Amino acid sequence: MPNERLRAAMAAGGWTYTALANKVEVDPKSIERWVNLGRTPRRATAMAAAETLGEDVHALWPALRQARPARAVSPELVALYDQRADIPVSTFVDMLT
Repeated sequence: MPNERLRAAMAAGGWTYTALANKVEVDPKSIERWVNLGRTPRRATAMAAAETLGEDVHALWPALRQARPARAVSPELVALYDQRADIPVSTFVDMLT
């Protein structure tokens, strides 16, 4: 599925596949694949291309918007001790039983 947003951004700025490829340091064939096949580049490359085109990276490649899985805050960490000897014996007993 073609990336019409990228195609429009390139057309608006007068960018060719070769010119954009040289600016973001990729092969022109990669740019062609992004536009015609709808491929999503690596995040760093996509950000460089979007900055060059003056567009928001998520507007050009919505798939990059997907958040990375958030790590849940562990309820296990409830207290910190400077030294192992400071930990109450009852805490060790609770962990082992």
